[in-house]
Amino acid sequence: MREDNRRYGSIDGLRAILAISVFIHHYVITYVWKTKGIWVRPESDFYNHLGQASVGFFFIITGYLFTKKMILTKSNWLDFFIGRVFRIYPIYLFSAFVVILYSFYRTDFSLHVPIKSFLFELYNWGMFVTPSINGNNNASLMLAGVTWTLSYECFFYIMLP
Repeated sequence: MREDNRRYGSIDGLRAILAISVFIHHYVITYVWKTKGIWVRPESDFYNHLGQASVGFFFIITGYLFTKKMILTKSNWLDFFIGRVFRIYPIYLFSAFVVILYSFYRTDFSLHVPIKSFLFELYNWGMFVTPSINGNNNASLMLAGVTWTLSYECFFYIMLP
């Protein structure tokens, strides 16, 4: 543990290994998508588990770190929650904006769905649910379909109080 009691070097090393494992998992999925035109889980159980098991361990580590930070150090959960929102949401909103912009580019910058449907799609993207955007059914694939993890992370934050 570092002197400031906020980091565990061994956990940081494990998180690096897990991140590389998830990267490899996503690479295999993307490779198949680009070469065969289908978005499917890896055929190899090894590559599939690199992603699934690594994400599972990330959630376990998150639970441990949240418990340590919030319960043992008596941190203010509201300040922590606000800090996490400003850490996650800006980059997510930027990424979602790029996906939406690209989706409009693919549809010649014209609205291909009713405005009510489009507004509902935007709302869903704000809640980390990634449906099609303006008729682009592959919109969620631009973010590798991984926004579901952000919903789980938000669940951790909601559980803090």
